Amino acid sequence: MIHILHGEDNYSSYNRLQLILKEHSALEKIILNNKNSLEEIIMAIYAQSLSGKNKIIICENLISAKKIKSEDLNLLPQDNKIIFWEKNKLSTKLLNQFIKIAVIEEFKPRQILYYFLDSLFSNTNNTFNYLSKIPQIGFNLTWQLSQRLLLLIFAKNELDMKFASAYIDRNIALWQWQKIIMQAKKTDLVILNKMLKSSLKIDYLIKTGKTQQDEKTLISMFLLKYLPL
Repeated sequence: MIHILHGEDNYSSYNRLQLILKEHSALEKIILNNKNSLEEIIMAIYAQSLSGKNKIIICENLISAKKIKSEDLNLLPQDNKIIFWEKNKLSTKLLNQFIKIAVIEEFKPRQILYYFLDSLFSNTNNTFNYLSKIPQIGFNLTWQLSQRLLLLIFAKNELDMKFASAYIDRNIALWQWQKIIMQAKKTDLVILNKMLKSSLKIDYLIKTGKTQQDEKTLISMFLLKYLPL
């Protein structure tokens, strides 16, 4: 069985990946990425496991890096499973070669989340309005907020798009980076650094169970502290 998980909603695709891994927890897990050579990839797929177990192989960004083709999988052992986890949307051309042999799932970005992130430092009323429409569960909101603040800090420090993409391990389109640069101009570096530090603290409090407040309440308090009213 071959799964392809792709799209810009990395949080949802990662959760789907974890669900598949949980369903096949008895299998030996192997992780590959685009730093592995084709020889290493083929060996991992076809070589018999030293433990004698069947394998589940997680391949990160191998299709987009063009490290593997559908014909490389023609003789895949029936009891082994492969999950291609792609952190960006794959083109139709790339997907077409796998369409007959794989289960393909696309994870599209949730627009309301990006409306919220894009509204920061522009219109505080809109920011709170968008925040109110984001569901409590399934958006990993604090992480998304921290990622946006980090990109704004990069832009404010005049770091380039290539550096930012490499740091967050995700492709950034030119138009997206231009939008980040324009957004960064609406605030200052001191505020951005304070906000990033606070957002990471919120993430820590939530993950360690050291707060009784829900995520959206904490973020609302956070925004009231830093955004102009």
